[in-house]
Amino acid sequence: MKMQPTEKCHLPTKDEPLANNSNNGGGTPKKILVVEDDFLTALNLKEDLMMSGFEVPAIAKTGKEAISMATEVLPDLILMDITLDGPMSGIEAAAEIRKAHAIPIIYLTAHADAKTIDNAKTTAPFGYLPKPCSVVTMVSAIEVALSKNKIDTERQRLERQSFEDELLTSSVKLQEANTALKVLLEQRDLERCEVEQNIQTNVSKLILPSVCALENSKMTESQRISLESIKINLQLLTEAHVSQFGGSITKLSSTEMQVANFVKAGKSTKEIAQFLDIASSTVNTHRDSIRKKLGIKNMKMNLKKELQKTL
Repeated sequence: MKMQPTEKCHLPTKDEPLANNSNNGGGTPKKILVVEDDFLTALNLKEDLMMSGFEVPAIAKTGKEAISMATEVLPDLILMDITLDGPMSGIEAAAEIRKAHAIPIIYLTAHADAKTIDNAKTTAPFGYLPKPCSVVTMVSAIEVALSKNKIDTERQRLERQSFEDELLTSSVKLQEANTALKVLLEQRDLERCEVEQNIQTNVSKLILPSVCALENSKMTESQRISLESIKINLQLLTEAHVSQFGGSITKLSSTEMQVANFVKAGKSTKEIAQFLDIASSTVNTHRDSIRKKLGIKNMKMNLKKELQKTL
């Protein structure tokens, strides 16, 4: 139901002074977009608003026009009639506008049932004005809505600023933690290099001379193979980089390492069993385990040759 010309928001009489609008204090007038499909009602609203110190940059007749003008004009507030001609209601238009812009909206309505009001609430309106209404009532509602929107906007700004400050603080702390971690890792690398260097130095000065002396002495074949195994193990301990199977070699048990060295030396399973005083079947079990750890199990590859490349 549309407001008739006689039902306009009337101008104040001599006993009803013009509403005191803060825009009259010399500041920039607040822009009010009027959405009303009744021509005379829209003109009356525009006249009342301008007389109260507001600017009315546009009047929309349909929901589609309201959405377009809201984006183009970016008003400070929208007076939206709930019932509009066309496929889109004022509530639907307000919902689309609120998706894109934080513009406060006050609904105008001549008659509204509970269901309509409930639907209107989903768009978070800043108020409702009945038609007809006085200019004082309309201006007061607008001023309250503008003030509330200003407070909400400032609160959101402060919350956003607080969040950004917290994010910046967290970022700085994270950067500091990363720097500290980097220093710790660098220190750990230095300590690791120092330990490796000490191991290499001690092996070279304290152990290898004795090994070389043993090599020049008379030893049985078994002792010589064992000494070779010791040298290989020392080499694996001190080398910074291992060969292709180096990582796998370090997984061998002490017995498997002995078997591997005997195999590398060309000893048969029977000979290895005699040297280590174990059964031949046990030697074969160790050989299978060695092949598995080297990654060549079930492959037609000569174990002796692979060990000679590895050890």
